[in-house]
Amino acid sequence: MIETPRQMQRIDVTRKVYGKFDQQAMNLFMDKEKIGRILFSDQGNQYEFLEGFEMEKNKIYHYEQVIEQNGRYVEDCDLGWC
Repeated sequence: MIETPRQMQRIDVTRKVYGKFDQQAMNLFMDKEKIGRILFSDQGNQYEFLEGFEMEKNKIYHYEQVIEQNGRYVEDCDLGWC
């Protein structure tokens, strides 16, 4: 089976993200990995995310690579073992 990169897929990960307060910011995590932070100020909140993450309309998205599979999953199936 040959796997080749196809394209990036945008996944809604909002429910997987949680925050922990710091001195002047809220650090954002997903699966114990820091993915960004929200800085609080009188001029408004500033959102910073690692590459591959973004926020739009109060939802957080992660771009993941989609793998396209070419070929058969099992070879030599004509031998009768599958």
